Amino acid sequence: MKKIVKLTESDLARIVKRVIREQEEMGEMAQAIEELNDEFENKTVNFYSKPTQKQSEYMRTYTIKRLENVGSLQPILQLELDPASKLTFTCTSNNLRLNNNIDVFNKMLLNKLKDSGFCQKMRDNRGNMKTVPNADFASTGGDMGGMA
Repeated sequence: MKKIVKLTESDLARIVKRVIREQEEMGEMAQAIEELNDEFENKTVNFYSKPTQKQSEYMRTYTIKRLENVGSLQPILQLELDPASKLTFTCTSNNLRLNNNIDVFNKMLLNKLKDSGFCQKMRDNRGNMKTVPNADFASTGGDMGGMA
């Protein structure tokens, strides 16, 4: 079944502007990820069981193979690790999750992810990309205009 949809000139202009804006925003996000990849690719990182990072709490060492954005409404970075494992980082979380069930910590890595500006671009619940200049990956609302 085919449907014919009639658009006014202003509807069409609005759609074109939105597509262009979203492409620019995704380009900025891709650039932030690319910069993170340049910094972390093939780097060896120790992960700890607690944020205090005491030597006795050391869990395991992984090599970061690749970072990829897998988020839709909010940025979610997935880090592919060697030995084979996956780690996720979400901008509304204060830690890294190994295989979606174990929280792990690395202060340097979390600080670099936070400082990268990756979390400063988020989609609201309508799907519109918003810039959140002072976003902290552990923020949960107020400062982010309720986009947690």
